[in-house]
Amino acid sequence: TSIVDGTAPFTGQFRPEEPLSTFNGVDADGTWTLNFCDSANGDTGTFNSWAITFAPAPSCLAPTAPTGTVLTATTAELSWTAGGTETLWDVEVVDITGGGSATGTPTDSGVSNPYMAMGLTEGNDYEYYVRADCGGANGVSGWTGPFAWTQNVPPPNDFPAGAIPITPSPEGTGCASPTFTLPFSTDFTTDSGAQGGCSDSGLDQFFSWTATTDGLTFSSAAPGNPGIVVWDANTLTEIDCANTFATDVILSGWTIGQDLVIQIYDFDGSVSDVAFCLEEYTFPTAPNCAETPISPADGAVDVVVTGGLVTLTWTAPSSGPAPTDYVIFFGDTSGALNDLGPVGGIDTTIDITGIDFSTTYFWQVVPQNGASLATGCPEWSFTTEVAPPPPANDDCANATVVSAPSTTAFDTSTATATGPTANCGTLPGGPNVWFEYTATGAGDLTVSTCDDASFDTKINVYSGTCGALVCEGGNDDGTGCGGFTSELTLTGLAAGTYYIAVSGFSGATGTGNLTLDFSLSDGPDLDSPTSFTYYPNPVENTLTLSAALNNIDDVVMFNMLGQQVMRVQPNALSSELDMTNMQTGTYFVKVTIADTTQTIRVVKQ
Repeated sequence: TSIVDGTAPFTGQFRPEEPLSTFNGVDADGTWTLNFCDSANGDTGTFNSWAITFAPAPSCLAPTAPTGTVLTATTAELSWTAGGTETLWDVEVVDITGGGSATGTPTDSGVSNPYMAMGLTEGNDYEYYVRADCGGANGVSGWTGPFAWTQNVPPPNDFPAGAIPITPSPEGTGCASPTFTLPFSTDFTTDSGAQGGCSDSGLDQFFSWTATTDGLTFSSAAPGNPGIVVWDANTLTEIDCANTFATDVILSGWTIGQDLVIQIYDFDGSVSDVAFCLEEYTFPTAPNCAETPISPADGAVDVVVTGGLVTLTWTAPSSGPAPTDYVIFFGDTSGALNDLGPVGGIDTTIDITGIDFSTTYFWQVVPQNGASLATGCPEWSFTTEVAPPPPANDDCANATVVSAPSTTAFDTSTATATGPTANCGTLPGGPNVWFEYTATGAGDLTVSTCDDASFDTKINVYSGTCGALVCEGGNDDGTGCGGFTSELTLTGLAAGTYYIAVSGFSGATGTGNLTLDFSLSDGPDLDSPTSFTYYPNPVENTLTLSAALNNIDDVVMFNMLGQQVMRVQPNALSSELDMTNMQTGTYFVKVTIADTTQTIRVVKQ
């Protein structure tokens, strides 16, 4: 029970927030806890002299959940939930604006639920209380309330039964600007509760229209950007609807002469004036169906799939109104095709992606003239080829050797997923193809499918060997690359062999071109007193350092954690570092020659 007003002490019958039936059958002996919550501005205090008494339930329970609805300028319907089985109640209606206050004395007794309060004054503030009259020895309950309201009268078309006529603009007027504005924020419009199949409705009004055309063009506008529902006036069955913020939506589904109710609604929770355009629309004559499919032919088998793609081509209708567009239906279950939407023009061809091998597909082309669609159009079919074997470079061991600069075509549509699965700049994406590139010196490597692939690509680059690949980096979506294609530049790479895997996001496959570019770092100046070379990199056992003119004074090796793992002072032109027992990974080697120190990166396999 919530106590929202009054002065302590508070006495009376109070109900818990949850039903006490939870405790049915529980022994009442023991310790009980009574919680009090103050929700007003965080006030604190002490609750004294309280007690819980276990006793039979009152013989007359108070009603709950009082509510009310304004019906006219002078009437309001008041209702509540019975506390028990009672059928009669007493009410006290208080005119707050008129200076009234609650007295505990009914203004009307022995009333039914709901109760019609009459003789009210428009614009005044009211509240009411209600108690149960259980009759005889059971007496009456305590009062429930107050429920407060203002006697503001909603417009007459606030509910479907009060729908008032509306006249849409003549066809051809256009909906560049709204033709109707409803003052929802000031005319006391309420939420009727009527809900169509589009956006959640809030405040709404209803209009009647006897259809003069078989369609309506609807556009919502500021303020409010409302939605619309069209109902059959006799059955209040929904015919069509449009969401809020709709633009030039064509509504249909009725016949000329049919009586309709049009609901204009604001989005649930919004209190705003609303504006909209409503214009008559006549559907043009529907075109004839498309004629014989060109490719693939109806019933064709072994249809070639390239990069998971097949191109559909058909013949336009040879008679009837010229189509303005074509709607495509496609799928692998006859009679249950997916609506792919319009082609977007009068082209009689479309590319379909995500095509599998050894699968029979069904498709249907429905010509469109404005909002009118052809009917009875045939369904065609074709069966794709058996999957060809994976490409030769399906795994690292058979990687295609490439040079730089170069551009190499690839196709992952029949590839399998091979190689590492751990994140390497980006997670490998599924079916992949492999390339091998050998850098003859240290430098920067750029690997790219940017704007040059039919699908959402991923690139991963590794060093090491196919049996022990070491991540160098990866990319999913390259900066400035369209179609979610990829581009990656790795700087400061050492001379050696690198493996490149090209895959697709979320298992996507397709065709494309892989472009490589490599730029050498400034090579060692062999005439410099501090120049040196090192090899091999990656290294399995021994790393060799070789100076050009001066002895190597000091060599210090660190792991990726910055821990020193080796130090030697060769004082010679060459030095061999035994890395046989070191863990696989990347190491940094600081080489000092003639008081000058350089750091190199090596990979231990």
